[in-house]
Amino acid sequence: MPTGKGPRSLPRHHIAELAVAAEEIGIARRTLVTWMTEEWFRSQYDAAKQELLEATINMLRTAGEKGVNTLIAVADNKKAPPTARVSAGRALLEVLLRAVETQDLAARMERLEAAMKEEKQNER
Repeated sequence: MPTGKGPRSLPRHHIAELAVAAEEIGIARRTLVTWMTEEWFRSQYDAAKQELLEATINMLRTAGEKGVNTLIAVADNKKAPPTARVSAGRALLEVLLRAVETQDLAARMERLEAAMKEEKQNER
């Protein structure tokens, strides 16, 4: 694959996505490809992507309670097929384990960062 900054350095599906995006905003694909290499555009593009990601995460957080309640209802439903109850229970446990791991890692990182900051201050 070529390594230049032009559209030939992108996989075909990315070129197609750029063409669709350019058409939607009323500019030539080549203009969009050029803009993607420029810092002013790239920083605005990255900021917009981050905003979209944060909005999506917030939507998932809101829906998360419903999802957990649904899994609990299925796991507790004596009339549900055993496979559904087991699947719901497994999903709950997997989510719980990931949440605990994430929380533990975040706490460890905070302690490490605090220790590094303290060490740096002691060096002065």
